[in-house]
Amino acid sequence: MFAFKSQFMYSFLTSIAYKNSFFTSALRFYQRIVLSNDDLEEKFVKGWGKGGQKVNKTSNCVELKHVPTGLVVKCHQSRSLIRNRAIAREILEKKLDFMINGSKSVLGQEIVNKKKRKYEYERKRRAKEEAMKQGVNDTNENK
Repeated sequence: MFAFKSQFMYSFLTSIAYKNSFFTSALRFYQRIVLSNDDLEEKFVKGWGKGGQKVNKTSNCVELKHVPTGLVVKCHQSRSLIRNRAIAREILEKKLDFMINGSKSVLGQEIVNKKKRKYEYERKRRAKEEAMKQGVNDTNENK
């Protein structure tokens, strides 16, 4: 299920896991994503957007397709083909991780954290508005 690079890393993680039961349960159900070149189809498409004629003429946009799941990722974040390939692989790996592991994945944790921040912001904003209303009501009553 897991591919650890060394026995030391495995023993280190298991020693931590025994101390922390939450970590143990998370580690037990988390599946690590490994992309193999056999599962990927790679296309190079002409670019678009800002950057002038050079960007629009060259085929530096990368389109990766993960054949077993059918996920497709297009990446045209830079003018470099090599950099776009690396970025597309990272994006595809994150999407697969989210698809398989759900809220335990890196992308899932980012989404959860964004929701928490948004909720906290809204709660603080409502509290400020209530305090302002109370302040306005107090000043009206004093007159």
